Amino acid sequence: MIRSLPALAVFGVVLLACQPSRAETAVLVVASDASQLAELELAKVMARDASLWLSVRLSGQTQLAVVTSEARVEQDPAADAWLRSLDFATRMRVAPPRGPVADCAGGTTSRLADSGLPEARALVAREVTRSGTPLELARTLIDAGLNAEVTSLAQFSAAAEAPFRVVLYDVPSNGGSTPALRITEQGHPNDLPPLFVSGRSFTPLTLIALAHGGVLPLSTEASDPSEFAVSYRLGSAWTDYATERVRWSNENSARWMIEAQATPALFAWTAFPGEGAIAPVVPRYFQAVSTGSARACEARAAMAGLHGSQAASDFECAGAPDLARSMTELGFAEARLSRLIGSVSKAGDHFRVSALPTKNPRLEATDVDRKDCDPVLVAVPGASGDGSSPPAPTAAVGAPPETAEPGSPVYQSDGSCNGAVLGSGSSDSCTGSSTGTDATGSDSCSGDSSSSDPSADSCSGSSTSSEPATDSCSGSSSTSDSGSDSCSGSSDTSDGSSGCGKSEYDGDTCSGSSSTGASEGKASQSSALLLPGDRGAGRRRRPLRLSFLTLLAAALALPLRRRAGSR
Repeated sequence: MIRSLPALAVFGVVLLACQPSRAETAVLVVASDASQLAELELAKVMARDASLWLSVRLSGQTQLAVVTSEARVEQDPAADAWLRSLDFATRMRVAPPRGPVADCAGGTTSRLADSGLPEARALVAREVTRSGTPLELARTLIDAGLNAEVTSLAQFSAAAEAPFRVVLYDVPSNGGSTPALRITEQGHPNDLPPLFVSGRSFTPLTLIALAHGGVLPLSTEASDPSEFAVSYRLGSAWTDYATERVRWSNENSARWMIEAQATPALFAWTAFPGEGAIAPVVPRYFQAVSTGSARACEARAAMAGLHGSQAASDFECAGAPDLARSMTELGFAEARLSRLIGSVSKAGDHFRVSALPTKNPRLEATDVDRKDCDPVLVAVPGASGDGSSPPAPTAAVGAPPETAEPGSPVYQSDGSCNGAVLGSGSSDSCTGSSTGTDATGSDSCSGDSSSSDPSADSCSGSSTSSEPATDSCSGSSSTSDSGSDSCSGSSDTSDGSSGCGKSEYDGDTCSGSSSTGASEGKASQSSALLLPGDRGAGRRRRPLRLSFLTLLAAALALPLRRRAGSR
């Protein structure tokens, strides 16, 4: 306590020098390691009687205090659901560059990369306390191990009304996001509240504005995300947009950038033809606050908006008041959402609302990154910008993903070409048997590949074709014109007892099954997925000499057959 006396004395002097300018919505953010503060996210209704929702995002381990005036702030799970729903509907989706872009599966991709993934984990407050005076607030922060910058502490104390509400967090090493605070204010329809971040000269700020039209900064010209390069990674539908946006913000701290403008995303889907759609705010909000009655709440609010209801109770459901508050403060007119990126200002920023054209949160990437395009990774057709996470590339061994669409290729591999290809397609690298009508290429397979035109396979398994020109097989081969086949193993059989997928493994260097007459149906089902070191129970290896004996018998029989044919 003795060590804190000089700091408190300095704070008292600075506080007396500050002229009070009451703005009850002022916020003070103090972190033991200010470098871990990633951004502040603020949603605001642009109206005279307005609600705000504030959250702090951190990137790493630290202790944190969020201080507000107690009179006009509350923390409610519904408030956090509202801010997260607004964030989801307006954050940037990145598309690959125009033109045909081959993805890892060999087709074309139309998935949108969600720049907000992965979402930050929600932090839980360690303690919520109350400070009655500015000096008591300073003492509370010092006792919590947080040495607030004296100037920021004094400016906040002069701008906010006591008593103060102090929320303390222990932030883990992987960071997180504080639950949203719901704040109310009056008399500042187009202004942001003063935000004081101790120990930081610059902190990124994301503003989501609810208004009758589009929202623009009043004093500066707005920028556009197309000003910097953005990469789109195939295979995982990932983008470096968030990283590049932070870099841009650090270099342009005095400017604002518009990500979305005047979108009707509160109730309406944001559709991107051929690429997907983003779910509206209202359904996600009610799903988060009440999963049991979410559909009923959504239908009720939608009907109220459709019929132009002027009753706040028609927009409130399951005890969640944020939609009703927003509609009431906007006079029940159609709400438009804008999203802007800027920096925290201690003096507050000023904006204007205008009838602006809609700008949806979609950006075309400037570069394509093929880092995830590895043949051992799964390429799953699917996720667009509909709220589900883009499929992360994962090594696949076992059953194909359930999300695969009928007829679409699902690639599986364990990294050594001992996998299977289900479906159709060329350039297969697989495990099993290869059956086709025109296998004229140089296929490289080890297993079972069924295709009408496998143009680039090299098989180690069974190969059945009318004209395999350059197949290199180790397994069974049944053709009408084997031009240059090199095979070792069992040939046509009637009992299907050979092949890697059978109970008796004969030592052939293949992974698949033979094409036979009587067992053709079984052969197509026996293309086992062999993993390194996995021999399977009950499998017996035949000595390699049996194959040589077979070849020797064939060599001895060949002159006898020719002699019989010459008679």
